[in-house]
Amino acid sequence: MHVPDEVRKCVVFLCSKNADDSYRLLGTAFLVGLEIGSSRTMTLAVTAKHVIDAAKKVACDKSIYMRVNRKNDTCAMWTVPLANWLTHPTDPLIDVSLTILPAFTDEFDYRLIPLTNFATDEVIKQEEISVGEDVFITGLFVNHVGTNRNIPIVRVGNIAAMPEEPIATKDGNIDAYLLEARSIGGLSGSPVFVHLGIVRRINGQVVFLQGKAGAKFHLIGLVRGHFDLPSSHPDAVIADGSGQSVNVGIALVVPATRILEVLRHPTIEKTRALLEEQLKKYEKGS
Repeated sequence: MHVPDEVRKCVVFLCSKNADDSYRLLGTAFLVGLEIGSSRTMTLAVTAKHVIDAAKKVACDKSIYMRVNRKNDTCAMWTVPLANWLTHPTDPLIDVSLTILPAFTDEFDYRLIPLTNFATDEVIKQEEISVGEDVFITGLFVNHVGTNRNIPIVRVGNIAAMPEEPIATKDGNIDAYLLEARSIGGLSGSPVFVHLGIVRRINGQVVFLQGKAGAKFHLIGLVRGHFDLPSSHPDAVIADGSGQSVNVGIALVVPATRILEVLRHPTIEKTRALLEEQLKKYEKGS
């Protein structure tokens, strides 16, 4: 399975600041683009809620820091107040948190995941996505972060179980995919993509998916954690950096449909509507 390097550009690393101004690595976030009218895009960062909860416990300045790559082979630290992160408006067990970001300038090396790449229920049914599909995760490996810029790793695996019924965890019963892939400390909040290959059999017919853009990918969710014996374990990096425990090789992934629910948060909808109104006035005036 070939994974294009472009997919690594949608992730950033999350840190908190210590009292001595050093940084503590916490996990991964990925960038999503919401269309505003026909010409603008709202940029959001998405991660696991438990990463933000961990930051609230250890951050000395009530902020989280996003380590973002520049095109000149360096990186920058963006400060995001912890109060700006939104969660599911009704269900606290959904392990998703997101925030609106200012627009990226041309100096940054990044990609936004559009909503059209999300594996909705309709996409899953249309593409017949099921167990055994190849998947890959891209995110933070705490032993090789990158000195001058982020170096996200890519881990591969396959869907071991679809979210057919709630899965028992120590935090309660949750909707999740199970992956045959080792999730490790630092990958919490990482995007998970299903790789549909270049040839598939859909409705009994052989379909060639290869085109100018290569094989098809869909975002199926984000990494929540993994299973140790005997229970699940969130993948936030713990204080001493030793969060990479050996596990049973089954990862928990929050479905993309749950991320979409948080993207419809009233604050997001209100901001999007305001920006669309401003854009209409601008286009009318010009």
